[in-house]
Amino acid sequence: QLHPFPEAISRIAQTLGSPNAMERYWGLIVCSAFGKQAACFYDRARELAQSDSSRLVRCRAAEFLGLTGVSDPMPFLFDVLDQTTDPVEANLILNTVVLLRDGSGWTVNPDTVRASRWAKLGGLVKHRVDYLTGGDGDPSTSRNKTKKK
Repeated sequence: QLHPFPEAISRIAQTLGSPNAMERYWGLIVCSAFGKQAACFYDRARELAQSDSSRLVRCRAAEFLGLTGVSDPMPFLFDVLDQTTDPVEANLILNTVVLLRDGSGWTVNPDTVRASRWAKLGGLVKHRVDYLTGGDGDPSTSRNKTKKK
C-alpha cells in the first residue's frame, strides 16, 4: 500500500489469489486504498464478494466495489450479514455498511435492518442497528425509543 500502484500491482494480484483468507482480506483493503487505480481488480473483487469462503473477505471485496462506485455493495453485505451468527463479525460488517452509507452515499433500507435476524445479535450490533434505523447509535438514548414517563 505504501508503494506506487504500478509497483504494487503484482503483489496485490498475488494476495487476491492467495489460499490464505487474511492475505485476500488485506489485499482488498489495499485495493480500497488505491481506489479507482485498482480498477484492474474489479472482476476479481466481484468474484470474492460473491463466493469467497470467508465472510470478512466478501465484506472487504464489497467495500472496495462500493467505495469505487462500480457495484452496489449492499446486496453483498446484507447477504454476508444474513449468514453470520457472530456479533463481533456482524459489527465489523456493519461498520462497512455505515462507511459506505455515510461516506459514499449508498442507501440502506431501515426496514430491512429492523427485520433482519442479525439485528438481534448481542454486543455492539444494537448500536449499529440503532444508527442505521435513524437513531444516534446509542440505543439507551435513541430517538427511535419511546421515552418512559
